[in-house]
Amino acid sequence: MIGEEIANFLKRTNMLTEWLGKIENDMDKLDTISIYPEELSEQSALLADLTMEITKQEALVSAVVEDGHELCRQTTGDEAIALQSRIEALRARYLDLTAVTDEKIAILSEALPLSEKFHDGYDIVQQWMDAVEQDLQNTPLETQATILAQMEDDLTKLRPEVEEINDISKQLQNLVRSKTDELEMRTDDITHRFNHLSEQVS
Repeated sequence: MIGEEIANFLKRTNMLTEWLGKIENDMDKLDTISIYPEELSEQSALLADLTMEITKQEALVSAVVEDGHELCRQTTGDEAIALQSRIEALRARYLDLTAVTDEKIAILSEALPLSEKFHDGYDIVQQWMDAVEQDLQNTPLETQATILAQMEDDLTKLRPEVEEINDISKQLQNLVRSKTDELEMRTDDITHRFNHLSEQVS
């Protein structure tokens, strides 16, 4: 009888082990968090699905751990040690998975709105600078005075936007350390261009 119970228990733990492996592989796809809104939305959707899967299995994991402990009490020696070891390994993997999930949820929920603000601000400033550079090239010198006055006004209005882009970039860098270089490069580039234009206009 006890042999049959152990066989059934091992079958259930094998199924759980297989399921854990699949979920861990899926979670690996979220190893590198993006800094782009569209990709972050996709990652958030995948994480939501995985979280649901993990939550659904919580009762089963608890039941298997409980049944395993009961079986350990009914067996002795090496068999009991092997069962105990199997139970602890399963439980530890499941708890690791829930901890990683919570961590990813926290990062993604913060990164997505920051990323949207960063890219919206970046695009606004970049488009304005492209237009200004074109105007400076194409406007005859005698009519530049009026345009320059308008540009100076725009520069004053946009400077806080550039400062905010820098601030958001730093926040994103703290969240997604693997993208620090890319964010720094983009932020330095836009700040340098903006300052260069300011010098030209003034």
